[in-house]
Amino acid sequence: MRKIKEDFEIQNLGEPKIPSPLTVGYFKSDNERVLCDISIDLRKALPSRPLKSMSLEVAGPRHMIYFEPQKVKAAVVSCGGLCPGINDVIRALVMELHFRYGVRNIIGVKYGLQGLIPRYGHDFLELTPDVVKDIQDLGGSILSSSRGNQDISEMVDALERMNINLFFVIGGDGTMQAAQLITAEIARRKLKIGVIGIPKTIDNDLVLIQKSFGFDTVGGRQDDPVRPRGSQGRPHGHRPRQTDGAPVRPHCRIGGPRPGRCEFRTDPRRALRPGRG
Repeated sequence: MRKIKEDFEIQNLGEPKIPSPLTVGYFKSDNERVLCDISIDLRKALPSRPLKSMSLEVAGPRHMIYFEPQKVKAAVVSCGGLCPGINDVIRALVMELHFRYGVRNIIGVKYGLQGLIPRYGHDFLELTPDVVKDIQDLGGSILSSSRGNQDISEMVDALERMNINLFFVIGGDGTMQAAQLITAEIARRKLKIGVIGIPKTIDNDLVLIQKSFGFDTVGGRQDDPVRPRGSQGRPHGHRPRQTDGAPVRPHCRIGGPRPGRCEFRTDPRRALRPGRG
C-alpha cells in the first residue's frame, strides 16, 4: 500500500479577530493537542519526531473566529453512498449555525458534487430550522447524493460565484480526497473559503477515526439476516462475501443484549480507492 505522509495541520484563512457569539465556558486553544496514536510503540518515535507532527488539534469552539456570522454564507453537501445519520448531521449543522452562531444564509447542494456543476441543472435547497427540524426521522439524505469525479476548477468556480464562505462536505474516503483537492484549489486562488470535511461511511474504513456515524445502525440491522444463516454456512465452508470490491471481516460483539452478534467490516487497507464516495 502506498505510504501517505501524515499532515495534521489545519490551515487558517487568516488571523481570527471576531469574538465568538457563543456563551460557553469551554473554549479551546489552537495549542491544545492530543496524540494521534497512543500505542506504546509511539514512544520510540517521540525523541526523533516533532511532537506537533504526531498530534491533532483538540476539537471545540474558539474564543475568536474569522468570519462575521451575520455575513456568512454556508453550503452543505452529502456525497457517495447513503448512510444512517446523514440527515441528523445536516440538521445539527443548520441548528448550530443558525441558533448559536447567528448564520442565516445556509444552502444545501443537491445531488452531491454534481450540484456545483452548472450543466447538470440541479437546484439548491435553502436550509432553515423549519426545513430541517424533523428530518432526523427520514432515511437517506434530504440533499440526495451522487458518485463520480467532478471538475475541481468548476466546483471552486461555483463556490466563488455563489460567495460561499463555509463549505461542509459529508462523505467517505473518495469525498474527503475531493475536499482536499477543492481546498488546494481554493488556496491556489487565495480565496477565503473554509472547507470542513465530515467523515461518513457504513464500512468504517476511514483511517484515523475509530468509528464513523451510521456504522452501529447498519451493524444492528444486518444482525437479523446474518444470525440464522451462520449455522447453515459453517458445514459448507461458506465465507463472508465481498462488499464494494473490498474483502470483509467479521466484527463480533459477545456482550450486550444480543450475545454473539456479528457484523462485517471492510478491510481499510483494500477499501481506500480514489473516486469513491
